[in-house]
Amino acid sequence: MKRNKQIFFILFLAFYQICFAQNVSVDSLKLVLESCKEDTTKVNTLISICKNEYRSSPDSAIFYGNKALNLAEKLKFGKGLAYSYKYIGMGYYFLGNYSETINSWQQSLSNFEAINDKVGVSNILSNLGALYANQGDDVKAIDFHLRSLKAAEESKNTLRIATSMINIGVIYLNNPKTHGQSLKYNLSALPLSEKLGNNDAIGTVCVNIGEIYFQKEAYDTALFYYEKSLNAFRRSNSGNVPYTLTNIGKVYMKRGDFKKAIEVQQEGYQIAKQSDAKLEMTATLLGLAETFLAAGNYKSAIITYDKARGLAEEIGAKKELRQAYEGLSASYAKMSDFGNAFKYQTLLTNIKDTLYVAANNNKIQFLQLNYELDKKETLISLQDVKIKKQRFTQRTFIIGFIIAILVAIQTYRNYRRKVKTNKLLNKQKDEIEIQNKYLTDSINYAERIQSAMFPSQEILSEDLFDYFILFRPLNIVSGDFYWFKKNNNSIFIAAADCTGHGVPGAFMSILGLTFLNELVNNAAKLSASEALTRLKDHVIRTLQQKHNNSGTRDGMEMALFILDLEFNKLQFSGARRPLYLIRDKQLIELAGDKMPLGIYDDGEITFTNKEMEFKKDDIVYLFSDGYVDQLGGPERKTFKAKKFKDLLLNNCHLPMNEQKEVLEKTLDEWRSDIEQIDDILVIGIKLKFGSV
Repeated sequence: MKRNKQIFFILFLAFYQICFAQNVSVDSLKLVLESCKEDTTKVNTLISICKNEYRSSPDSAIFYGNKALNLAEKLKFGKGLAYSYKYIGMGYYFLGNYSETINSWQQSLSNFEAINDKVGVSNILSNLGALYANQGDDVKAIDFHLRSLKAAEESKNTLRIATSMINIGVIYLNNPKTHGQSLKYNLSALPLSEKLGNNDAIGTVCVNIGEIYFQKEAYDTALFYYEKSLNAFRRSNSGNVPYTLTNIGKVYMKRGDFKKAIEVQQEGYQIAKQSDAKLEMTATLLGLAETFLAAGNYKSAIITYDKARGLAEEIGAKKELRQAYEGLSASYAKMSDFGNAFKYQTLLTNIKDTLYVAANNNKIQFLQLNYELDKKETLISLQDVKIKKQRFTQRTFIIGFIIAILVAIQTYRNYRRKVKTNKLLNKQKDEIEIQNKYLTDSINYAERIQSAMFPSQEILSEDLFDYFILFRPLNIVSGDFYWFKKNNNSIFIAAADCTGHGVPGAFMSILGLTFLNELVNNAAKLSASEALTRLKDHVIRTLQQKHNNSGTRDGMEMALFILDLEFNKLQFSGARRPLYLIRDKQLIELAGDKMPLGIYDDGEITFTNKEMEFKKDDIVYLFSDGYVDQLGGPERKTFKAKKFKDLLLNNCHLPMNEQKEVLEKTLDEWRSDIEQIDDILVIGIKLKFGSV
């Protein structure tokens, strides 16, 4: 099972929340509000109410924040404007409305900058960085956090400097290649936190450093920092002690000292239970269950995972529920209770789909926000260039005019003619560059949308499949696409090659992905051939294709197979694409029909359905024609299907990730210095279940 990194993020967020916790009674503030005049005191009181309610009652917080905002605008109270926008943004954040969150915080940032409040600027930049980090956009997150650190250093505010360093360290911790930078920032934040005597900050930075050493398998050093974190959190009474104890338990688990690991993690659970902190109870139970599983005590693992499952369901903690399902499936599999293992694997797949849809919606929202922000920045940049160019032109004209007076009339005329020509060329060049930039930005944005529409690879569970996906678009966006979908006891898997590549191919791929999802969602039972036939009819209708030479001939080729998990049956149907199946080192080819998904003049209107029993350790390959058609070798010829089959057979004994490496290396050596000529897609899937 994969190690859960959520623990140190929770500690980080808990530290962040503690820094801004308030003890003022909202009710007493509302009483004060009744006697306030229309002045800055009333603005500050409204902001205090907003500040205290944004977690518990975000809608109410936004209401009071807007009242503070309106009065601050009327009074021209800059500080009031800045803080009103800040806490309105916090309200929207806890409602999950990230678009309004960013808009509010951008307004807050502008107002803090206008009043030269460096601490406020640092705070808002840090908030924006945390928001982008939560959505997985580490590039934007690190940019905001570095800007926050710069503002904090200018203000000489030690707490803000330490906070920014911790935030930057967390971003760098996401990638093993940048653990060195993460360690540098966390070690710089530690003495600052100790100087402040802020135990929450000390606990947070120490647990982050411990996480780095844990991932490096330097368990003694990890344990040193985890215990230092534990001591700090015990002094702070922040409620983070159970998480640190769980981490300490995992160190002992890695050392093989399961008795000590269980003892420490049970202590963490009891502390969380005393406070009735159900999320912390769930997290500690998951850590304890993982230790039982590693120790081979599968019954205790199942009991503990099931207890965590019940708590996660009670509080609606989907990520923790996902871990509980995953642990239950793995534990039952270890006990050879494959019925229950499959039951929890199915529940795991369903909740992964739920989390994927939610994450995908957020991802699309953030892609749109990034696009709008990038567009604004581009327009501002173009305006700056235009102003500079105007100034440069004015100065050039003045100098040219003086020179023109001093030289002969003919020289002056030649000079003017040359300037006119150059200005025209420069203008045309600038217009072309702007158009190219807009075009490239649009294609890049299209690629992000296309990537967001690709299915989650988590559908291909590691407990059921070993697999690889080799995907090399020719351009930024691709005409090849892959698709997975689970529906009841069936798993649908497809690889497709659309007409053309680049932008036209990408539009066709979006058409295919959208209709395939609709098709499976709306059909109770569907064969592979029925799916292709309906998809073909949909393409013809959508593109208004007719049986003559006047209409468009666009379409796609596709290989589609369905695994019936209940009866161990494999169905296949293909539109000009085959399926290769390797069993006992023999390659079986299931050929597709010789018609595309689109208009076809030879009269065939339905596709053929092929069915066979699948067995454990069968390997299925789907692919577009990009690999076999690639030019290369000493004679600059295509790779060809026979050589591709031999390559698969000769390496089918390797793990799937190593097969992918062999395919990539062979392709690069074959191609050498010849350019790639088409989109390339190869999918390999090894079944870990089936008849023996």
